[in-house]
Amino acid sequence: MTESRRAELAAFGLGFLAFSIQPVAGKLLLPSFGGGPSVWTACLLFFQTALLGGYALAHARAPRGIAAAALALIPSVLAASWASRNWSWPALEIAALLCVNVGAPYVMLAWASPALQRRYKAYRLYAWSNFGSLVSVPVYLVLIEPNVPLRWQIAGWLAAWAAWEVLFTFGLSAREAGPVGRAPAPAAAQVLHWVALSASGTALLAAATNQLTQEVFVTPFLWVIPLVLYLATFSLSFRERGAPDRTLSAVAAAVAGSAACVAAAMGTSAPLWLHLVAYPAAVFACCLCVHGELARARPEAERLTAFYLVVAAGGSLGTALVAVFAPKVFASNHGELFVAVAACCALGSHVWRDRDLRAVRVWSLLGTAGVALAALAPGPSAAAIESRRGFFGIVQVANGTEAAGRVRKLIHGRVMHGFQFDDDMRRSWPTAYYGRKSAPGLVLGADGGPRRIGVIGLGVGTLAAYGRPGDEIRFYEINPTVIDFARKHFTFLRDSRAAVTVAEGDARVLLDREPARQFDVLAIDAFSSDAIPAHLLTREAYAVYRRHLKPDGVLLFHISNRYLDLAPVVLGLSDRAARIATPADPSAGASETTWMAIGAHPALAGARVPEGVRPIVWTDDFSSLFSVWKPGR
Repeated sequence: MTESRRAELAAFGLGFLAFSIQPVAGKLLLPSFGGGPSVWTACLLFFQTALLGGYALAHARAPRGIAAAALALIPSVLAASWASRNWSWPALEIAALLCVNVGAPYVMLAWASPALQRRYKAYRLYAWSNFGSLVSVPVYLVLIEPNVPLRWQIAGWLAAWAAWEVLFTFGLSAREAGPVGRAPAPAAAQVLHWVALSASGTALLAAATNQLTQEVFVTPFLWVIPLVLYLATFSLSFRERGAPDRTLSAVAAAVAGSAACVAAAMGTSAPLWLHLVAYPAAVFACCLCVHGELARARPEAERLTAFYLVVAAGGSLGTALVAVFAPKVFASNHGELFVAVAACCALGSHVWRDRDLRAVRVWSLLGTAGVALAALAPGPSAAAIESRRGFFGIVQVANGTEAAGRVRKLIHGRVMHGFQFDDDMRRSWPTAYYGRKSAPGLVLGADGGPRRIGVIGLGVGTLAAYGRPGDEIRFYEINPTVIDFARKHFTFLRDSRAAVTVAEGDARVLLDREPARQFDVLAIDAFSSDAIPAHLLTREAYAVYRRHLKPDGVLLFHISNRYLDLAPVVLGLSDRAARIATPADPSAGASETTWMAIGAHPALAGARVPEGVRPIVWTDDFSSLFSVWKPGR
């Protein structure tokens, strides 16, 4: 094998390893942080920042190995001491945990890629590295994720990383190139252009992935698709025959970006296929546009490490804008998507190289239009009393009107998560998905002695309305904003005749640590918008629930969902799970809702196991999105 071919193989292996750990790490962290889409955004922020650290080492011509590990070891030690703190922003804790577990190996991988390319002074190796990342996608989705337990995925990656170090790095990067040549240093304006192009691409990647997962399902599959398309644009742009045509890329970016903005504005009223197609298409088209400009603006190969360092800085900046700053700036959770699309379209058009006043006007107009579009994005309802955006999404309290009268609603994302009547006569009525004829209404409204009741997902605390003297009701809620709003704007918790407690944190993590609660009833209703925290529906989660239930206790699952049919998953936990579908009753403030129950109870005597439904078993290692899609959605 020639040395050139070995270099290409080494670059390919670097890309494969650097990419394949990302969905594994994200999936590993999901259960501890509520299973929400922001977990992946926080992971992207860490990996982009670690990439920047590795590129900085390569540009500084740091000695291999020792310097790379040392740079990652310092923040790892600090993160280990900080990880136990109760931070108000979980993204920092996620970054700390990733730094401790994969920080040093990842920084070394990030260092090796530009060091290898500097050794051969070849941008084509950058395309090979991204090609390796692309290949890792089908390998992970088809071979690894469905067949390999998560703990072995981590161990396998570490073993592959060690093997790569032995087989490739020592042989290929031991002989560094001589001093950097005398290619002219880029101007400050050109450096800023590189930063802006890179930042707009990663900002769009993070924003589109957030938008894609918040309404459907938080899974590596939906993380990977936008990311692999993002990487594909690098391979296409930095190939030896040059980037794709500028005009074609600009038109595609405008069309696909507009479609993504329309899908975001439509929200849950849009069909599932539009969300699944529009956001990945926007990532591919818009990033192809900006990355094509990056490839055309690259310096001589002698300056490639400086170029990569600037590009990595832009990538880290773009991700940080979405993960950290956007929640504090935009009232809507798709404002950053609109801005990123507008930035990609503006920067991707080659007006940067046009020095005439007309081009400057066009560029300024595009940028201004993007900011105006984001400002017009739907934010809090006009009737909103209070709105707050945090790590777990947007939560707002708003006044509204139901058929039976005026109400106060809690809206999380785009979905109403409970409401309460304003007038004193009906203030104590259990409403929405918890009406008297719903599964929890039938069970909790039945006669009986003092009961212990567990509820995963607080909402507005509606189920506390069923509390009687002597009852104990314990709610589990991961979102501190929901807890604050339920206590501040609704009265179910304080009006309940039961002894009510609220535990803050991920329910499964808390239940796993607590002694057996001996619940008579345990209700699971912890969706964020329509996205599913899959770790609450796995076989391992069911074992935790059973430990906390009395032998004759009842386990209830709320499975109402626009896009997904979760009945097969609950049947996979127990073949005796019965479905209880309740029609809407506007006069009582009750919504149409579907629950499933595991366990016998006299009030559910009429419930039946659904016929013709094939059970599907989800585990912490394996869960399939495709198997539960509703036809036509």
